[in-house]
Amino acid sequence: MTIATHCRRFALISWLCTLDAVCRVIRPIAPGEELTFTYTDLYLPRIDRREKLLSSHCFACDCNRCTDDSVSSLDARVTGFRCDRPSCESTDAVVSFDSGICSSCAKPHSRGRSHLRQVYVQAAERLQRGEAAYRQGSLDSARDILESLLQDVGNVLYRSHILVYSSLHHLTSLCVQLDDAWAAGNYCRRA
Repeated sequence: MTIATHCRRFALISWLCTLDAVCRVIRPIAPGEELTFTYTDLYLPRIDRREKLLSSHCFACDCNRCTDDSVSSLDARVTGFRCDRPSCESTDAVVSFDSGICSSCAKPHSRGRSHLRQVYVQAAERLQRGEAAYRQGSLDSARDILESLLQDVGNVLYRSHILVYSSLHHLTSLCVQLDDAWAAGNYCRRA
């Protein structure tokens, strides 16, 4: 072994021995509070996340996010729908993916839970088609798919729904690449 090889090996070992984990958090953590991490896609609806964890990891998740059934929960906002009842005047009203009930007027969505699930599945499939076209370099096609997705279901999905956000994010990037700065800025502001 040469001296240079020995020094490189020693430097690597020294570096490995001094590794410190650094965690960044978005809120204060109390001493002794349990820290968890996810085994699933955080943007799946709660029911799908819990089913996936039960089948793949054999446990029923009871983390704060999976047990928070409040109308203002993160899950309600990123997977929810807009209330379509004229009597519901709240602009913040969100219809839960799980229950189909509005957070403001406490009534079920007029189209029903199964219809809302179908809207979600179809929108997710369209987002995947748009993402595939984007990856293949078909920017105009991807733009058409994503813009039509927002036009067709943008008034059904809640404004901070993950499918709306993802579509706006991709459209921002697409428009930058297509040298359409005005549209890119508009989509970025909406996201």
